[in-house]
Amino acid sequence: MGLALRLITVQFFPVEPISDFAWYVSRAEEIASGMGYQEKGFPTAYWPVGWPAVLAAGILIFGSSSIAIILWNLAGTLVTLAIILKLSRAVTKDEFASRVALFIYAIYPNHIVYMGLAATEIYYTSTLMLGMYCATVLRHRAAAVFLSGLSFGLATLIKPQTIAFPLGLFIANAIIYRHVSISSHIKYICIALFALGLV
Repeated sequence: MGLALRLITVQFFPVEPISDFAWYVSRAEEIASGMGYQEKGFPTAYWPVGWPAVLAAGILIFGSSSIAIILWNLAGTLVTLAIILKLSRAVTKDEFASRVALFIYAIYPNHIVYMGLAATEIYYTSTLMLGMYCATVLRHRAAAVFLSGLSFGLATLIKPQTIAFPLGLFIANAIIYRHVSISSHIKYICIALFALGLV
């Protein structure tokens, strides 16, 4: 249902990028054409490079910014839907509550109407959710913690304030999971921050 609502919106309510969305698309097209991340011929860091770089990869693969936007947003939606269900099941141990959480996101108007827009929200949410899932539900696996760091790194390239999120999440884990040794928590936060730094 969530995917159907989003695809119907894209099909029957096509949009042209304006304002911030147009800026992201212009920068992505310039990156894809080999001009680098710049504004009027000068390198820029006005906005983070993450989302324009992701869009540029889509443009290189699919040849069209419109298709890249829709496919990245579709992929982000699928990841977020899957993780909401898995994370809810792990946290609540209640199938009904998990399905309610999934339903609420499926009909969330903001992410439905953003499906065809070059907005950061859908892709950013998916990277953040993947990082949270790996750092909480799969927290006892070093490879998953490393993946959480990579996810948070990608999210930080889209919204820089995310850089502090992993530390807060691992502190929360240390408080919630007191039976796990402090050295294990420190080891995992170091793995996650190392992976974040690689991105």
